[in-house]
Amino acid sequence: MIPILEMIISRGIKVRFHTPNGLHASLITPEIAELMFRANFKTIRLGLETADKERLRMTGGKTSLDDFVRAVESLRRAGFTAEEVGAYVLAGLPGQSVHEVERTVRFVHRCGVQAKIALFSPIPGTGEWRRAVEEFNFPPDADPLLHNNSIMPLMNESERREILKLKALAGQLNRDLLATHPDQPL
Repeated sequence: MIPILEMIISRGIKVRFHTPNGLHASLITPEIAELMFRANFKTIRLGLETADKERLRMTGGKTSLDDFVRAVESLRRAGFTAEEVGAYVLAGLPGQSVHEVERTVRFVHRCGVQAKIALFSPIPGTGEWRRAVEEFNFPPDADPLLHNNSIMPLMNESERREILKLKALAGQLNRDLLATHPDQPL
């Protein structure tokens, strides 16, 4: 990625980049963040999922809280603002408490980043898919609509209401964050 970004910068190519699918926080170094800023990245989304260290380990250990904090600090030093940076917080994972999600949302905001709640959806062939089939009687040949979060098939009505409350909390904290630091670097 470094040679590509350097070429975009050196040639003065006028583009705007957006990363809606969640960048790997452990790969955001000060050098990468600086190049991203100079190459005109405008929407940065980091994949955090949870601030619960045990769940991070259980879901593959793709990142750590230290990685996340370092990534945010690198982006801040490069000049990115709270308006440009968000982190995906996973909600609705089987066995995950509402309190875990809320703690993660608050952790993300303490880091100066917007929380973007992403609803869990089982992906065929994964361990979580097998768990959904075994524990929730999820049909193994389910309609693809059930693979996404449009209807939250693994949650009961009470859990759905809690998710909506968490989304409202994240939205309010995001608005508060942007109201206090709209154009200042993270």
